[in-house]
Amino acid sequence: IEHDMKVLALGIAFKGEPETDDIRDSVGVKIINNIRSKCANLDVFDFSVSKNVILDLGYDLFDSDSLDCYDAILILNNNRRYVEFLNKLNSEDNQKEYILYDPWRMLVLEDQDTLMKSYQFKL
Repeated sequence: IEHDMKVLALGIAFKGEPETDDIRDSVGVKIINNIRSKCANLDVFDFSVSKNVILDLGYDLFDSDSLDCYDAILILNNNRRYVEFLNKLNSEDNQKEYILYDPWRMLVLEDQDTLMKSYQFKL
């Protein structure tokens, strides 16, 4: 991650499935804190963690209807709702490539090493 990159971090709760709002010992929080020291432009979104908690941690909230402004997308827990969320925001005609961190391989087809249709991520 470079200093001038715009990064979207998804999922700061300790785990995504089953869903929880618990951020204690969250790997996502640790990753975000590390990246923030290197990257000034980082937005955070979590389905289960309240906006107030995200703001109290000092993070900027994701507030967009598009992924176009981001250079990298980090999926930091295993909440499968992020697949639908990204599909909804990533338009069919979007040709932009993203750096993707997806350790649960949620955007990769189960039987292949190819990403789901309409994504153009650099692994």
